[in-house]
Amino acid sequence: MSNEIRETKEKEISFSSLLQVLKKNILILLIVTVLFGAIGGVYSFLFQKTRYVAKAEFYVKNILGTSDYITDGMLTAGAKIASSCVEVAEKDLLAIRAVEARGLDKYFGKTKTESVKFVKGMINASKTSVDSQAFSVTVTSARSKEEALKVMLAIQDVMTDVVKEITTASPDAISASDLAPLEWVETENDISTVTPSKLKMAIVGAAFGFILSYVVCFIIFINDTKVYDEESVKSSFNYPIIGSIPQWILESDTESAKLSRKKLLQRDLSKTTRKYTDKLISQNTPFAITESFKQLRTNLCYSIAAEKCPVFAVTSDFSGVGKSLISTNLAITFAQLGKKTLLVEGDLRCPDFKHIFSASNTVGLSELLSGNVEKLEDAITDVGYDNMSVIFSGRIPPNPSELLGSDRMKELVEAWGKVYDVVIIDLPPVFEVADAGVMSTLVSGYVLVARSDHSDTTALAGAVDNLRRVHGNICGFVINDINMKLGGINASRKYGKYGKYAKYRKYSIYSSSDR
Repeated sequence: MSNEIRETKEKEISFSSLLQVLKKNILILLIVTVLFGAIGGVYSFLFQKTRYVAKAEFYVKNILGTSDYITDGMLTAGAKIASSCVEVAEKDLLAIRAVEARGLDKYFGKTKTESVKFVKGMINASKTSVDSQAFSVTVTSARSKEEALKVMLAIQDVMTDVVKEITTASPDAISASDLAPLEWVETENDISTVTPSKLKMAIVGAAFGFILSYVVCFIIFINDTKVYDEESVKSSFNYPIIGSIPQWILESDTESAKLSRKKLLQRDLSKTTRKYTDKLISQNTPFAITESFKQLRTNLCYSIAAEKCPVFAVTSDFSGVGKSLISTNLAITFAQLGKKTLLVEGDLRCPDFKHIFSASNTVGLSELLSGNVEKLEDAITDVGYDNMSVIFSGRIPPNPSELLGSDRMKELVEAWGKVYDVVIIDLPPVFEVADAGVMSTLVSGYVLVARSDHSDTTALAGAVDNLRRVHGNICGFVINDINMKLGGINASRKYGKYGKYAKYRKYSIYSSSDR
């Protein structure tokens, strides 16, 4: 049989993955956004006070005679002086001259050194452009308009002298010929009141909270290797998704979920067994579940279309993903199609069919492989389904891997191919034991089962590598127990108007013993 080796791939970042992060974490994002918005509003209310801003604009003006004209050097000199004023406003010189001019140290009731430091912290200067001869100075006070105005008037009083000090101290930067026709003038000042906006701070805080929480969620998503839906597997592997089985919730499961933690701990778990019989496909099975298994059946039929009696091995990375139930229900759907189907419990270590079918048989596959039973009919257990035969595992042997990889197993598979239309073998997890790998040359293809919110893509990659090493043909993945509502799709939307055909299933051909 042909076997195409395909590699796993890195997790891709796409627009759909960005939306997936948003949908999966929408509640967390909303909570953090509201929380940060509230923090921003409270911070604005408690710590941001009303500010009073006095602003004055200054520019260097050329004073020319009637016969004179403006040169490029004059304009350059004016721009240099304006830039020097912006620089000096951020230093101590302007603050010192302002404090001395109007006795601001007495006005503030502080020492001269403290007043200079205080005034310097109130001053801010800037230019509209590098080549501009104009610049602006703002004085911000958190106490009163009068304070802002008094400091601004002091600055206006000393600005001309500060300009002269600058030009005198920098003769190399500005030539005397360019400086001669320049004169310092200023505009009238303007005082405004700046009241902090609580709404604006709340919006800023909410935006920051949303972005921060989304980045954190996205980082977690990128590093999260757990399987949630089809997209989780598609983004990590090049193998197809041949089946997606929705969550199958029974009324008994709902009642168990309502039990308190205390009551669950008080129960005798040794006497508690899972009810598998209610999760076998029958007339009462939810329409979405039935259709998902039929879709899986169809995909498998097309994956090995050329073989007369395909042998499918159903396995997983680790236990607990529901592979035995999927093997059983897949066999039932093949039987309903009229195909003579053989279901074999190849898990000789931890058999589970006795719970699924509520039956037991001490004679099974291990007896056939060990030679204790010669006839196939003696190992078959009747479970009440037309067109379907079941071989239980039998007694647990000491050497399962050796039995499954023996020549006797090869003879059995060849013999089954002459009697049945399709054979489905339920095998142990690939990552836990070597039993599944030893049958790579005997089966048509492997079906890897992953369980939503349980399986891990890293472990699945290891399982894929293990099967590839023994040249096993992987038909694809089956994602079990998918919560369609969390995934953005519910059963009614997925199947749309075709869901109404579910009511006609009572006229279908089911075995009388179907549950």
